[in-house]
Amino acid sequence: MKKRLLILMAALAAAIPALSQGIAFEQELTFRQALDKAAASGKLLFVDCYTAWCGPCKLLAEQVFPREEVGAFFNERFVSLQIDMEKGEGPALAERYAVKAYPTLLVIRPDGQVQHRIVGFRDAAALIESAREGCSDERSLAALEAGHDNGNRDAATVTRYALALLDAGDLEKATRVVDDFYASLADEAKTDPALWPLHANAALSPWGSSRLEFLRLHKPAFDRLAGKAAVDSLLYTVTTDLFMTLLFKNRDGLTLAYLPEFIETLRGMEFERQASVLAEAEFTLALTRQEAGETVRLYRERGKEFSNKGIMNLVPLMLQNKGQFNAGTHPASIQLVELIESERK
Repeated sequence: MKKRLLILMAALAAAIPALSQGIAFEQELTFRQALDKAAASGKLLFVDCYTAWCGPCKLLAEQVFPREEVGAFFNERFVSLQIDMEKGEGPALAERYAVKAYPTLLVIRPDGQVQHRIVGFRDAAALIESAREGCSDERSLAALEAGHDNGNRDAATVTRYALALLDAGDLEKATRVVDDFYASLADEAKTDPALWPLHANAALSPWGSSRLEFLRLHKPAFDRLAGKAAVDSLLYTVTTDLFMTLLFKNRDGLTLAYLPEFIETLRGMEFERQASVLAEAEFTLALTRQEAGETVRLYRERGKEFSNKGIMNLVPLMLQNKGQFNAGTHPASIQLVELIESERK
C-alpha cells in the first residue's frame, strides 16, 4: 500500500509542473467545437494561425507558448487552438478571417466575431500585454474600432486605436486614421503628450509624413515633451529607414533621385548621429553617380558608422558580381569592392 501511495504521489508531482507550463492548446477539437467550449466555459477563443514554413510561428511555438507565465495568463482566459492555415479547415478559416500574414493570433468571441488580432512574433511579455488588451471591453481592437466609428476621437483613444491597428498588421488603415485625425488638429494640439506614441513610432511617422515634418520643424518642443534622447533616436531611425525606401521600395516618389533633396534637408537638421546619416547619404549619392574618389573617401572616413539599412545591403551582391563591373562605367563600384576586400584579408 505504501509503495502504491509513493508511486501515486510521484505521478502527481510530475503532472503538476506539466499542467502549469505553457498554453494548453486543444489537440482534438475542431474550430466549431473549440468555439462551443469557449462559450460554455465563459472564455474567449484564442487561435494561433500558423504555417509549416513560417519561422516566427516556430519561434512562438517553441520559445513563447511553452512559458509558464504565458500559460498562466492564457489558460485562465481562453480556450486555445493551433491551426495550420494550409491544411484541413485552415484555408477556409484563413479566408473567413482574412488571415494574410503569419503568425496571426486571433481573439474570437463565442459568436465567432474577431475581438482582437495580433500579427507577428512577440516575446512573452509583449504577447501577454497584447492579449490582455484583446480581452478588454474598452481596449480591444473591436472596441476601439466601434468607438472610433461612433465618433470617439480624443487623442488618447485615437492613439490606442492606431497602435492596435498596427499590432494587427494593418499599417495602411492605421496611417489613414492618424492622417485624418492629425489633419483636424491645430498646431498647439499636436504636442499633446497623448500623441507622442504616434510621433515616436517610425512606421506611423515615416519620412514625408505630416507628423515627422511637424516634429522636425518643432524639435525643441518635442525635446521638452519626450526628452532629447527619444526624439533623436526617432530621427535617426526614420532617416536611416529612408535608405531602404529609396533603394528598394520607391514609396510616394521617394527614389534615388530624391537623394540630393534629402541631403540638403539633413544638413539643416540637428540630432545625435546626424553627421553619420549625412555621410551615408552622401556616400550613397556618390556611389550611384560612380564618383570613385568621393565614394572611397566617405567609406574610409565614416563607413564603420553606416547603419546597414542602405546601400551597404548591396555589398554582398557587388562582391559576388564584381567581374561584371566595367572600369569605364563602374569606377566607384570597382574601387569600393577592392577596398572592402582588402579590409577583409
